[in-house]
Amino acid sequence: MTPSLTEDLLYFVFLYSLPSVLLITPTGPSSKIWTDPPPPPLNFSLVCRSWRQLVLSRPRLWCDISIVHKLGVREDHINPGFERLIKKWLALSSPAPLRIHLDIQRDSNNYVSRVILPLFSQEHHRWHSIYSSIAISYTPKPLTFALPCSPSLTSLSADFWGATSSTGCIDLSRYTSDAASHLEYLVLGYCTVMHLPPLHKTLHLPRLRVLRYKSAEGIGNLEDLQRILSASKNLEELEIKIPGSTISTLKTIQDSIHLPHVTSLTLVMSNRPTTNYLLERITCPSLRKLIFTVRYPMDTEPSVEEFAFMDFLRIRDFLARSCSNASLEELTLDWQDLKTVYYPDVESLRDLLLSLKDLKKLEVHEHLLTQEVIGMLTLRDEGSPGSQICPSLLELQITKQFGCGFEEDMVEEMLVSRWKAGSLRSFTFAFPYFRELHRRKRVRDCVEEGLRIVDKSFELGFKINPET
Repeated sequence: MTPSLTEDLLYFVFLYSLPSVLLITPTGPSSKIWTDPPPPPLNFSLVCRSWRQLVLSRPRLWCDISIVHKLGVREDHINPGFERLIKKWLALSSPAPLRIHLDIQRDSNNYVSRVILPLFSQEHHRWHSIYSSIAISYTPKPLTFALPCSPSLTSLSADFWGATSSTGCIDLSRYTSDAASHLEYLVLGYCTVMHLPPLHKTLHLPRLRVLRYKSAEGIGNLEDLQRILSASKNLEELEIKIPGSTISTLKTIQDSIHLPHVTSLTLVMSNRPTTNYLLERITCPSLRKLIFTVRYPMDTEPSVEEFAFMDFLRIRDFLARSCSNASLEELTLDWQDLKTVYYPDVESLRDLLLSLKDLKKLEVHEHLLTQEVIGMLTLRDEGSPGSQICPSLLELQITKQFGCGFEEDMVEEMLVSRWKAGSLRSFTFAFPYFRELHRRKRVRDCVEEGLRIVDKSFELGFKINPET
């Protein structure tokens, strides 16, 4: 042992170097299943005998595992040593809690799903955190597998891409009491379904703080989502993405969903009945941040009756019902449909924004951003203070990729009016062909006085006029 470093100090240095990154590579003479130099703690064990003894005697040094895909498109033959390596790593990590990270861009022949995930599942009683993002290869016979959730698990993220049907089943059936669940962070991604306790109100998720739910079209069940929300009384951050048709019969679900501690809510929707159900049933009295996006998948054609749209009055009523303990501070409205022509109801939007006197940050994107909306956001000298739109606004972000329909003069007038009103501190924009806005004299004057302006046109990949 190095005289100047005690065993305990070395141990903490080794822990700091984790995770262990292991590579899925093809068969071949130059194939390696780890980086060069080898990943920790294996690299430390090669230094000297005392370091090797330390590494082999501390299971926590082997319990933080990250698996990365390193196969080309046409490389399907997996290095046979990889499975043996995982088994050895798991044996050395026992009985320490496992932290597993899977980032698989292309699961060739579903190798990870068929071979590696079952190895980890055998150790599910030791799971502490699981992150899995796996692009599933297409097979004529659908591949399914289950991820059992034990009481020790605190964080789970499951995303499976490329499958044409439900692939991963997240088994939450053991969470039937407060003591049985320590889950704090849960991401249920596309092609993922849930196995819940058979009795309707026996699910308990008392420690869950963050829930992100994403459902592909035809996969998932709105009643399961409702059960998870009802079981998560201490939820603080909620994100729901359902970019497809409705995923259950809404008539059978009449219970309201009260989420007293949720401060941040994100809804990305395309189906009108599902959207209306969520806005009518959910209440969030502590809500401070709302992101509402309408987005249609490119490969679907919903009927006119099922089109979700920006129902500003319904959003206003939801906020009026929800925000009893706090005022909304951040609002994002985004309409990304490329299939229909949509003109926002400006008067309804005005009613919504007039009700948000304490709003600090506003984002308006894509089809919602029109000449009329720009004019509405411009502060006028005349009129009573009560008629001003969001007078306390500190940050404003507006973007539109396809055809602005308004001139830079209007944006300049809106920007200068808000700066001179004394509240605005940051302005972010992204428009095609808008390259002179920040060079205009009045805008430059605002910047010199302290206004922060950010042009994200290049960052968002918008087409820019080559002459500017």
